[in-house]
Amino acid sequence: MQEPETAKQIVALIFEKIEELVKFPLKYSVNTSIFFQHDNTRRMPVKSYNVYYKVNEEQKIIEIARVLHSRRDV
Repeated sequence: MQEPETAKQIVALIFEKIEELVKFPLKYSVNTSIFFQHDNTRRMPVKSYNVYYKVNEEQKIIEIARVLHSRRDV
């Protein structure tokens, strides 16, 4: 990403989508990648990025595990 303003907009959008998880934490399905299939990590696509997160329903916590460009190999 070469333009600082574009980067700021993407970061703002990612944070906005993360905030939406508070209302609908189970909206996205569990990631079936071999690396995540056993720990219930979910993948939320945002533009060219993927937000990987876990939902702890007992403690009512959403843990963001990582944010990666979709071209990155997980």
